[in-house]
Amino acid sequence: MEARYPDPISKISLTVSVGQTAKAEVVKEHGIGEELALNVLGWRDDQLVCVAQMDTSWSSDEEERMIRTGDTYMVMRRGWLCDSFTVIAEGFVSSEPNVTKHMDLVDAFVDRSKPVSECLTVNYVDANEVYLCAVPFKMSVGRKVLWGPLVHSNDLEVLRNSNYVTSAQEVLQQEVLDIPEDTETFHLALAVGLHDSSGFFIQYDI
Repeated sequence: MEARYPDPISKISLTVSVGQTAKAEVVKEHGIGEELALNVLGWRDDQLVCVAQMDTSWSSDEEERMIRTGDTYMVMRRGWLCDSFTVIAEGFVSSEPNVTKHMDLVDAFVDRSKPVSECLTVNYVDANEVYLCAVPFKMSVGRKVLWGPLVHSNDLEVLRNSNYVTSAQEVLQQEVLDIPEDTETFHLALAVGLHDSSGFFIQYDI
């Protein structure tokens, strides 16, 4: 790969851009109700080395999704020696967190009087740092997505579920072994095993 992304901000910027493009395409093709799948972008130094996408045909509750995502972090860390992740998914964001602190954000979103919007969440995680971002959006006629300004924080308390972030950081703090010389066979086996066990497609050699 030729592109270089030397810092968290450049990695977040790429992830946001990719997510916005993918969301616009999904809505244009399938309509307003279609949700963007959770994606994990794996970085080593300043390069994007792999991308894992959750297979949405796997139905599971939130706890199982979290476990499967944690397993995916581990495979990406050990198989591609990732030292940071950016994770993108759909969610909800409040423009007045103190007002909605004790509210279910899904219910608050339905109540149009509450300051809650749909959003893309983009979280950057490495062994030492965390950046939490959200890009609010709303749907418009003609299957269009209208984007609001990006908001960001470094405080895990703004998250309703911080397990996706903390588990990623725990994985990235672990030591890894050298990968085998036959990387083609090794990576193919990991990719097949990851989908069969955790329901994630992984793209590599990007």
